[in-house]
Amino acid sequence: MSSIRSSLFEEIRDIVVTHLEELEKYIPGVKSLEDRTPEQILLCLERLSEICLYQSEDIQYERYLEVCDCQSTVQNFLKTMNQTLDSDFKETSIGQILTRATVWEQRAAKQFRLTKDEVWDFIAPVKPDHLEDLGNGQYEARWWKPVPVMDIEILKRTEGILFQSEPFEPHNLAGGLAVRFSISANVSAEI
Repeated sequence: MSSIRSSLFEEIRDIVVTHLEELEKYIPGVKSLEDRTPEQILLCLERLSEICLYQSEDIQYERYLEVCDCQSTVQNFLKTMNQTLDSDFKETSIGQILTRATVWEQRAAKQFRLTKDEVWDFIAPVKPDHLEDLGNGQYEARWWKPVPVMDIEILKRTEGILFQSEPFEPHNLAGGLAVRFSISANVSAEI
């Protein structure tokens, strides 16, 4: 495990350094940060590698959510670093872990993923204008103008709803409102 950790550490550091070199063109002095490697990303990759060794059919819902959360964290990091996910990247340790995690998550999702109708039923009486399944157990509810603020308040107070972010105005929906949320493991198991 220590050799994998050092390999992942080096790959993450290389991604950060490459990104900082690009930023150096625009922000002088930013390269002084290149010795920093985000520990959270390293931990997420190690956890993905560890969990994905188990059969996806035999896993608990909490582990499934952990895989979804770790995957999302790593993918967001890679997007922030402008990392291209080409065939060369897929050959790296990080790329291989993400590929295994994606396959694992898709298999596990079959037993845990709620249908859109189940989500609609669970959030009732809230009636967004649009409900989207974002994957990884996350959903986005959208309301266009005029936004029924009471719907947001009901969602906030519904037991089992976990907000992933504060309500926000989507860039392509002027005056509208969106909320990203997931449904807790206890509730999902009961639905």
